[in-house]
Amino acid sequence: MLSAVGILLVDLACCLAVLELRRRDVRAEGAPFRIAGGPIVPILACAVVVWLLTSARVVEFLAVSGVLVGASVLYLLRPRRAWRQERQMRRSHTVVDGDEEDQVRSVEHALVTFVAKYLD
Repeated sequence: MLSAVGILLVDLACCLAVLELRRRDVRAEGAPFRIAGGPIVPILACAVVVWLLTSARVVEFLAVSGVLVGASVLYLLRPRRAWRQERQMRRSHTVVDGDEEDQVRSVEHALVTFVAKYLD
């Protein structure tokens, strides 16, 4: 059910994005694709997704939240680490050691362990 919660949250985000893009009148090349009913379809889709999410357990929401927080931390660490490595390589003209990569791997391992522990 964990993957279902993740997919439903992505679906909810897409439905909300449709409403916002229509409100802003964002267009690509050519005429936009429109269906009958206007905003009724994404609003109904949001309602169905929320209804389906009510059957999920709290543990599943916590696991998805943990994955999102962990992924966000890893995302924020990556550019900074690459910048630091590049700066260090320019100074010393040598290959950077793997200390920071080991730290990122240990955070990834802790995240996977956390998710696996609460899914059982």
